[in-house]
Order: sequence, then C-alpha cells, then structure tokens
Amino acid sequence: MIRFRPITMFAGRCADVDLASSVRYKAPRILLSSRKCFFVVSVIAGACFLSTFALNAQNASNPKQVALQRWYQAAALPTQSVCTNSPGFSPNGLAFDGAHMWFACFYQDPNPPYTEQAELQEYNVSDNALLRTIPIAITNNSLAVNVLFDGANVWFADIDTPGTLTKVQASTGAILGTFTLPNYSGFGMAFDGTYVWIVGVLNNTDVISKVLATTGAVTTYQLYSCGSPENVVFDGSNIWISCWNGYTVQELNSSGAALTTIAVGNFPGGMAFDGTNIWVGNSVEGSLSRINKSTHVMTLFASGLCQDNYLAFDGKYLWVTGIDFTVSCLNGIGNIVNMGSKMLASTGAQVATFPMNSGLIAFDGVSMWDGYSKY
Repeated sequence: MIRFRPITMFAGRCADVDLASSVRYKAPRILLSSRKCFFVVSVIAGACFLSTFALNAQNASNPKQVALQRWYQAAALPTQSVCTNSPGFSPNGLAFDGAHMWFACFYQDPNPPYTEQAELQEYNVSDNALLRTIPIAITNNSLAVNVLFDGANVWFADIDTPGTLTKVQASTGAILGTFTLPNYSGFGMAFDGTYVWIVGVLNNTDVISKVLATTGAVTTYQLYSCGSPENVVFDGSNIWISCWNGYTVQELNSSGAALTTIAVGNFPGGMAFDGTNIWVGNSVEGSLSRINKSTHVMTLFASGLCQDNYLAFDGKYLWVTGIDFTVSCLNGIGNIVNMGSKMLASTGAQVATFPMNSGLIAFDGVSMWDGYSKY
C-alpha cells in the first residue's frame, strides 16, 4: 500500500508528497490522518487559493438543504486566497453555520522547535469576504485540526494527545470554553442535536467521546474490534463509525453501545448519510460501500478514482473526493491529480469525474466548498 505523507507547510507552499520517507510530517489534514493517506492540494503562483464556482441547481425551487449537504456541478469563476491572513496557514477543516463558512486554519513552523499555531477564519458565503480571524490555543504536538457547527456554536478540535475542543459562539466569535478529551482525537466529528461526537484512541484503545454541547461534559466509550476509528456520521437515531484498520463500520446507539458491525472495503474513511443509506469511502481501493441503515445490506461500488476521501450527498447524487495517478492507479505511478466523482445514489452508477483542488467538503445551501475551492 502506498502512503502519502504530508510535508510541513513552508511559506508560499500548500503541500507536497514523499512516497519514500517514513518520517511523520505536519501539514493540512486533507484526507484522513497522519498515519494514513493524504491529498496533495494545488498551488497557484506559490500560494493557496479559493476558486469560486457558479452553480446550476438541479431544482431552482430547492431550499437550502444543509442537512443533506446538497451541491451541484459548476463552472469556474475567479479565485481568492483562504487561511492566508497569517502567512503559512492552511485549511484543515471547514463548516457552515447557516450564513458563513468557517475554516480551521493550521500552521507549523518548519524550523525547530516547530511551533504550531491555529485559528478560525469566518467567511461570508455570498462574496467570500473574510469577516474575522480568531486565534485558537493548541498544544505544540498537534497532528491537525478540524471544525464542526452545532446550530449555535463552532467547535474547534485540536487533534492531539490528549485532544481538546474549543467552543466558539458563531454569532459573536467569543470563545465560550475549551474542553479536554481524554483520548487522542480522531478527525471525524458529528453532531446529533445534543452531543458532539468525536472518535479517537486512548492508551492504544479505540474510543469515541461525546461532548454535551451545552456544558462541555465529556463521556467516553470503548470501541471493541474497531481498529483505528476514522470518521463518524449521525443517521437521525444512531452513530456510525468507520474503522480504518478493521475494514468495518460500527453502528452505536446514543449510549455508546455497539449495535452492529458490518464488513466493508479496505481502509474505510469518509462517510455520508443519504436519508436511507450510510456511504463509506474505502480509501485505498477506490470503492464505496453503501449500507442500508435498516436492513444492514452492504453493496460495493467502484468510485472511478484511485483512492477515496470525503463524501457528500446532494439529495440525488453522492459526490466523492479522491485522487488519481496520471499513469497507473494500481502501482501509484505518475503525477497525483485531485479528482471528484459524481455517483447516482439510487444505483451507485458513476455519472462523471472532475478535477478538484482538495478533499475537504462543506455545503452552504447554494455552493459546496472544499479546502481551496467553491463549487
């Protein structure tokens, strides 16, 4: 298996890859985690840019479908930079609050002692204007950062040992509290209307923590036979977790009790829910597993990409971010190209593939944003 490791974000560079080095580097979290596969993001004139795209909606009367993460094919328009208010920062996660897009920005100094910094940036979705930048305190051993919106507050996750969650009021930008997680926090986060759920590892044991959004109280549950929990989604009743090394997906109830374990493809990571099915990106083999939430029947579909990353559902189509090689997917030969795949959710049929700039995904009701582009 080829592992793509991110390289430190030097000023004026977005990212790079090293197929041979076994040294762990710090960089924007664009695929899964520092121990797994990563995307390489694009660089334009030596800087990170946000490309803006115009939409052709499926239905002109379709209201904002934030819960469904709806997005549509688009045509490219002008570009602008993101996470560059402070030199060297790059996006690691993003979330929509109903009016604005929030970016989790991360930076590590390439020189000893490799000081790390993080901040939240808030953008107006109508004109992409930067509204404010909020410094976030993190430890100096952070692997990456991520962000989630709970309906009123933005939660900033510092993925470290132990991990932390910083709660920021979306309307004012005020920091309301920082809460310590007992575990090494994974990248996946979900909100169920009451709790923020985040996967991780505690003393080499797979766990999932739920954080009461009103108080920050933390409850942690052990995950049995998972193997590196990677991502998490909420289906309206239960929590689903992708288990990277276990090649499985686990379903939990609100009390953290395991209900079902379902075998999927190799190295499951990104997840999405379409109202009926749980979708999982099998990150190395370029396939998707679709699991009916009621019957637990799993169906495997080819994504048309070399590797799959994050997923989003637009009410009809399942969109997948991933990478391709210009010569050979099987052997990992040639240049790495960031790609997206559009698939009909009802049948799993691939409709189209298209170039992308990164693998991060968030929907603003009109456009879909990734780390550097807006679709």
